[in-house]
Amino acid sequence: MKVHCLLDCSECPLFFAEKRGHSPEQKKEIADNWGRLMNVKIEVTQLNCEGCISENLFEHCRKCRFRDCNKDKGIEICEECSEYPCDDLRNFTEWFEQNIKAFRWGNE
Repeated sequence: MKVHCLLDCSECPLFFAEKRGHSPEQKKEIADNWGRLMNVKIEVTQLNCEGCISENLFEHCRKCRFRDCNKDKGIEICEECSEYPCDDLRNFTEWFEQNIKAFRWGNE
């Protein structure tokens, strides 16, 4: 699956929340855990995502700076950029790797 920043959406519990048939309790726990991690309120109804290249994606991902940057540059993924990998992408990737367990929660 292609993604703007080259992370793997298929590892994301938000991506799988509907597809794996999680119970309402599991979905609430995913929303609460991600909300704490990202310091935002996430409603269970927001757990509907088909990956960041699609138009049906998690609201926070819709506001992704890499998605916007790629659109502004007329490219699909960061790897196509002449500045790849930029400092912003490096910093994001480092942050993501530090929080990977929280991001993978619910994807078992």
